[in-house]
Amino acid sequence: MSFFDIVSDIYERQSFKEFYSRKISGKLSPILAAYCYRKSIHPNTLTLLMIPTGIIGGLLFSCGGNINWALGGLALIILNILDAADGEVARYSNKTSLTGDYYDRVAHYITDVSAYFGAGVGLYLWLDNKIILYVSFVLVLTHISDIALRDLRVLVGVDLDKNNKSEKLTVKDKKKATTMPIKGYGRLVGEVLFTNVAFFHLIPILSIFQLLTSMSEPYLLTGYFIIFTLVNVIKVIVRIKIISRLDKWI
Repeated sequence: MSFFDIVSDIYERQSFKEFYSRKISGKLSPILAAYCYRKSIHPNTLTLLMIPTGIIGGLLFSCGGNINWALGGLALIILNILDAADGEVARYSNKTSLTGDYYDRVAHYITDVSAYFGAGVGLYLWLDNKIILYVSFVLVLTHISDIALRDLRVLVGVDLDKNNKSEKLTVKDKKKATTMPIKGYGRLVGEVLFTNVAFFHLIPILSIFQLLTSMSEPYLLTGYFIIFTLVNVIKVIVRIKIISRLDKWI
């Protein structure tokens, strides 16, 4: 089977639901996945590579400046390609495992916080405004709270039905029960603007736009960062309300 046949086969098996994974990362990840499959590179290797890639992106954000932010955003897009490719390699080579899910979650915990905290530090140094540091603190806190509420709900098995108790189900499979109750255009807007993957893709776009329009101050980046933080606060509040209904003690 040729390299391009493998790429085509992996591409046809894709089932991404997230907007940027479908439109960008999913177009490129089969190439990386096919290469790793032919070279017998374990999917967990790609997963663990996400960690230094995300940290580099966060460090570039923390340096400030449109060029650094564009490069940091590029690093996070590469991270998303790695995130897509590791699962594709695992499924194509029959190497899916709970360990792989574990590494994936750990990688996301580290890289998401790195990106958000790095962005906050970068905007603070760029603008010399302490308010941005407070905003970044709120963003990191609410993000950690949100993923803890979601993932611990799955791992503890707070609301799993009897069809969801199989040990063979991955964390990602079980996590489907915890998705936010937003559908239609609202869900599409959320995916395009306010997920962590959206953050990774929109930051380089806004940075390049500011660079091309000679904007020396990061007004677009700051505005998006603040709005993104507010949406995350709302998301945590909604998540808490949903979980509070799972038990009659409240």
